Amino acid sequence: DYLSNNTNDLAQIEVKKFIEWKGWEELATNIKTQIRQAGYVGVIDVRHSNQESMMVYKNRHWANFLHSRTTKVLCALSIFGWMIYQPYMWLRQRTTVLRCKYRVDCSIDNYWALIQDKLSPQGFAAAAAGDFSRNSDSRRAEGRL
Repeated sequence: DYLSNNTNDLAQIEVKKFIEWKGWEELATNIKTQIRQAGYVGVIDVRHSNQESMMVYKNRHWANFLHSRTTKVLCALSIFGWMIYQPYMWLRQRTTVLRCKYRVDCSIDNYWALIQDKLSPQGFAAAAAGDFSRNSDSRRAEGRL
């Protein structure tokens, strides 16, 4: 609603996500162990990103033009373009920060059950849409889901 009612075409929202997941280190250890047992001998790095940021711009012609890489490159290459572009953006661009905090409330055992059969020496192999429904049905039949 903020962007649709704001008359400034250069208004934007910065969405900052903060994710808390207690015990994810145990999951990382399980993943490394599973991949090593599958035959991988290289370095394995499992990371949990606890912060993510994303910019949301208005979808207007003027905003799209000014935020495009082509416009920025042309302004930087011209003699006076950047001296006009940069102050204009500084004066007109307004950012509202939206902070979102998430807590993953899924036990490591429950999450591990979802991914353990998808880990291989090549990494993580997510199931295709058709495979997922078939796997879910077979697990339900076996009483594992």
